[in-house]
Amino acid sequence: MIEGDRWEHGSEFHWPLPSSGDTGVPCPWSEDPSFLGSGRDAFRFLIAHGIQAHAWRRLWVPSYMCQHVVETLTNTGIKCMLYEDAPDQAAPKAQTLSLESGDALLAVNYFGLRDASALDAIDMKGASLIVDHTHDLLSSWAFDSKADYAIASLRKTLPTPDGGVLWSPKAHALPSPPALTQERAMAARAKWKAMRLKAHYLAGELVSKSDFRALASEGESQMAAGEISGIYPETEARLGRFPQHAWRDQRAANHQAACERLDEVEGLRVLTGVDSSCPFSLFVVFESSQKRDHTRQQLIDNMVYPALLWPLEACVLEGTPERHRGLAHRSLSIHCDMRYSREDMQRVADIIVEAMRE
Repeated sequence: MIEGDRWEHGSEFHWPLPSSGDTGVPCPWSEDPSFLGSGRDAFRFLIAHGIQAHAWRRLWVPSYMCQHVVETLTNTGIKCMLYEDAPDQAAPKAQTLSLESGDALLAVNYFGLRDASALDAIDMKGASLIVDHTHDLLSSWAFDSKADYAIASLRKTLPTPDGGVLWSPKAHALPSPPALTQERAMAARAKWKAMRLKAHYLAGELVSKSDFRALASEGESQMAAGEISGIYPETEARLGRFPQHAWRDQRAANHQAACERLDEVEGLRVLTGVDSSCPFSLFVVFESSQKRDHTRQQLIDNMVYPALLWPLEACVLEGTPERHRGLAHRSLSIHCDMRYSREDMQRVADIIVEAMRE
């Protein structure tokens, strides 16, 4: 919990974070993972490998998806096909898929809300399965995956400046990842410095927001550019020292604390997922975009910075259902990670409750 005038909620991680719980505990990729510079690098690396090793011709992509990632996928040269899926569904609409041998299917554990049963109705017909576990790295689905390949962006749930991981639950061979590029090394160093400056700022020291925000923005712009890169060595070295399971437990407790406050609020609902899930964030769906926008502004005015996951106004691929565009317009993703306490989450929930009364 962050005390005093510098209290804020959301945005990028700071460093260092308070540490508690066991470190060095097993991760689903502990056998033989490939660490890349980012989640998008991991996708690029995998698609290139899949085309060569499995003769992939088509990649099926869910209709509710970060468009920066979709753009990255299309730029690999593989033909991308859209199928219908979104976080407010229990599972993809299998009838919107027409899989065949030589295809790959990208499935997403949206906001950590699902388990492997979400794919039970899908007949793979010889296609390869890729599952994106970015939003819950330690789910039972990730540990017990039957996918050909699994992938995750590390910096969405862990306090790292960079990092993507790729592994094969079916033990398919993977080529060695590329070396760290100079451009990505500079980006990671800028983001590490931004994270440390943010920690000093939150501690009440003589640091302005503009100092660390400029560095973070510089690093982020470089992170999306250039050739596929390996991971920054300092990031990889820290991964085994993070108390990831304790942090995941805190995220689940924080999510529950906010849900308790918002359970009876009319005009919104919070997506909660299956029993075994640990939600990535407080994903709030409002009954109208106007109420979403008003609540978002009230949160920002009170130093709470929610995310929009994801804008779908300009989609890379044709065929995104209008209902999914509407969901994107009516939803907010509010951080509930290990940086925060139960009291922080109740404070955030109270701001939402007050905004909905206005």
